[in-house]
Amino acid sequence: ILIIDGIEMVGLISLGEVEGNSINIGYTAISSQYRRRGLSKAIKIKAFLLAKELGAEYVTTQNHLLNPMLQINQQLNFVEYTRDITFVKQLGST
Repeated sequence: ILIIDGIEMVGLISLGEVEGNSINIGYTAISSQYRRRGLSKAIKIKAFLLAKELGAEYVTTQNHLLNPMLQINQQLNFVEYTRDITFVKQLGST
């Protein structure tokens, strides 16, 4: 799904394929000069409608804990489902 202003693309959301009864939003991107105008929320709501048309019952998405999209996802009533664990290993050590 794209958001266009004239001939300029200002927003984009990546909606995956329906798998079982769910579909995943891979990413949402809004051009920096168009942020804080509610476009992320609006494009996600449009994705929900399209997902439903495609037969999905659930929408999944992921974001980093410090990403502002977390607050938007919470406002849209996403429920935390799983937690990822990040590991780090210093190179050169055993």
